[in-house]
Amino acid sequence: MADFWQYEVCVGRHAWQFHDHTPAFTTDHHLGAYQAPPQHTALGTVLNFVGGSDGRTAEVSVVCSEATALLHVAEPRPLHYRLLIGAPSACSGITPGASGAHAIGTQADPA
Repeated sequence: MADFWQYEVCVGRHAWQFHDHTPAFTTDHHLGAYQAPPQHTALGTVLNFVGGSDGRTAEVSVVCSEATALLHVAEPRPLHYRLLIGAPSACSGITPGASGAHAIGTQADPA
């Protein structure tokens, strides 16, 4: 099923995973609250989100891209997520989300 899960990452605040079943019913999971400081690597910036529902955590890597987009999502262990987001701000050396921007994207159901 295409676009099964959607993700919201708000730098400096939180990360969420959600799925809209119907207009009246949504499944959502808090992936965690932002844990500063970001880690800067040669490939981009890594942001950590901890304390999500049922112990969920997320590691979000932000890399240079012409447009803001969710590029990849993985769950290497149950309840631990890795998201790869492309953003123009990562191309210029500006800390992604410094102004509180956030990205929303979708990921197909892995099954």
